[in-house]
Amino acid sequence: MPRIPSTSLSILVLSKWAIALTLLLPIALLEAAIAKPQPTWRSVFLNWLGNEPKDRGGGGNSGGRPVNGLCAIAPNSGHSIWTTQPLFVWQGNYRVIGVRLAGDNLVFWWKTVSTPNQAVPNQSANRLSYTGKALVPGTAYEWVFFIDQNRRSPIASVPFKVMDRKKHALITADLAKLDAKRKAAGESHESRALQRANYFVQQKSGTDVIQEVYSVKNPSAGLQKVAQELEQTICPSQK
Repeated sequence: MPRIPSTSLSILVLSKWAIALTLLLPIALLEAAIAKPQPTWRSVFLNWLGNEPKDRGGGGNSGGRPVNGLCAIAPNSGHSIWTTQPLFVWQGNYRVIGVRLAGDNLVFWWKTVSTPNQAVPNQSANRLSYTGKALVPGTAYEWVFFIDQNRRSPIASVPFKVMDRKKHALITADLAKLDAKRKAAGESHESRALQRANYFVQQKSGTDVIQEVYSVKNPSAGLQKVAQELEQTICPSQK
């Protein structure tokens, strides 16, 4: 029987390994895809819902309606948030809102809604972006509501806090990397908002998830539906 040269034998063994790796690679990629499925607005909503307190939306400390006809959606009562330039989202006929330090009567920022519900398709919530000086990590605030622009005494207040400096810095660094990667891939604003919302779900920062949901100016049908479901969950109709 002819002897196979050692060099040829080595090549044959390497070829077999190359074939085996080629066959296994798609399986590995498939397993990775199964292990980490790409997020959707629906999956983000369901994961957010799973992290929320069971009594949320029914009033009391978890949020809901602090007074008749008013429901604070974001920031929600007692929640810590990452953003220092929050988007205020609520249901109700109150058109003037403000921000003050917790325990202080001085309202250092206030604004009036100019267009009811901001004309966002299929969304009944009012939205106003905070335009004052960046809020300070680790500081507690109150979001207040007024009947009119005279801003006499607020008719309701919602406490919230910007998360502590250490956690805030870590999340800021993570988001910078995430945004850079998504921008380099040429993704749309809504796609980047989805990735950020999914990240905040993992961080159990529910209010920041909601911030991302409402940050998209021209939301897709899927995102509009999720916004509706959020509103129905946080602000159930009064009976």
